[in-house]
Amino acid sequence: MYKNIVFVLIILLSVSFVAAQETDSLAQVKYSQKSNYDYYRSATYTPDPELVKKYNPRKPIWIPLLESVGQNVVTWAFNRYISDAPHAYISIETIKDHFKQ
Repeated sequence: MYKNIVFVLIILLSVSFVAAQETDSLAQVKYSQKSNYDYYRSATYTPDPELVKKYNPRKPIWIPLLESVGQNVVTWAFNRYISDAPHAYISIETIKDHFKQ
């Protein structure tokens, strides 16, 4: 019974792998048929600076920094106060001890 289940799983995985390979080749054919595809992929293409400023504006650096710190604090608070995990009890002294080691 176990061998039959493993055999069926192997067959299903191999069929999905072959199907994925076929769809990738079809996508390459579709892209190669586009007229502007090679133009935009060439190394000499430079986008218009005004369009770059319009669609990709500069944003302040404090936004991703604040998001990163916020995610770490939320994770720590969950581990400490909700799941009461022992590894979440940290302080400045424990951080100093880890740098000494």
